[in-house]
This record gives sequence, C-alpha cells and structure tokens, in this order.
Amino acid sequence: MRKAQVAHYENTRAQFEHWAACGWATHKMVAYWMLNSHWPSFYGNLIDYFLSPGGSYYGAKRGLRPLSVAFDYYATGDNSQARIIVFNQTPADVRGLSVRVRIYDLDGKVRDDRSTNGIAVSYNGTTQVVTLPRYPESTPVFFVRCQLFDDAGKLIVDNTYWQSQKDDDLGARAT
Repeated sequence: MRKAQVAHYENTRAQFEHWAACGWATHKMVAYWMLNSHWPSFYGNLIDYFLSPGGSYYGAKRGLRPLSVAFDYYATGDNSQARIIVFNQTPADVRGLSVRVRIYDLDGKVRDDRSTNGIAVSYNGTTQVVTLPRYPESTPVFFVRCQLFDDAGKLIVDNTYWQSQKDDDLGARAT
C-alpha cells in the first residue's frame, strides 16, 4: 500500500505540475475524477471512503502551489533534453527568483549542479530556466532536485524527482 500511495502521489503531482508548467494553455479548469469515493477503493480519489487523504491528495496539494519549479523530463521530442520550468499562478508578477538544480546518482554523488538568478515570471505565466542533457554515465536511476529561492535567498520550493535512464514506453502510436 505504501508503494501505491507513493505512485499516486507522483502521478497526481505530475498531472497538476504539467498543467501549470504549460501555463494552463489548454486547460482553464480541472474537474478531478472521484474527488472522494462513494465506495471503498484504492485508486482515483484524493480523499478515500473513510475521509482519509491519500498520496493523491498530497500530490495535488504540492502540484498546485501558486509559485513553483518543475522538472519536465525527457519524454518529448528526441528525449535528449529535459526542461526546468518556473510557474507562477499568483495574481502578480514575481521578480528576482533564483533556481538551483542538482542531479544525484543512486550513491548520492552530485553529477551536476546548476544555478540561475534574476528570474522573472509574469502572473499566471511560466519561464523555462534550465535545459538538462542526458546523464549516460549516471546510475540506472538518478534524482533531480529543483529548488526555488526568492530575491532574499529564502527557499520557497524544494522538489525532488527520480528519473530512469530508460525512456518511458508510451506504447504504439496510432496512425
């Protein structure tokens, strides 16, 4: 059950971060299926039959933060680069942000450490701040830690993602 809750957390966080990182360009609202379940179930709900929040609830809560940084992994295009995107879902422009991105292998060794300063994001907008290459010398699974700081250097967001060296199998494409 714990592994399933972690999977639900990651899945739901990824959905909401993706919508925010795309600037809600194709979505103006979200109706999340089965906000709470009328029957005991394990999947597809934020709050279960017993009114207990599960992994999806906490994933949605984290993915819906008004100001955040997200790792957009290697799933698009030629799968050679990933993007780090700052999104702002507040009613005001935000300036003076900085981002730090670190890549760790399974042994905890830092494989890459990058920072970007002077980031400005308009209200309800997004800004791509870093592009990451593939890390072929890394372990089969690696971790991406993205931190967002305000103009005073105070930590706002600390997101960690794990990533496989193996590309996702999205199935056969229909023609």
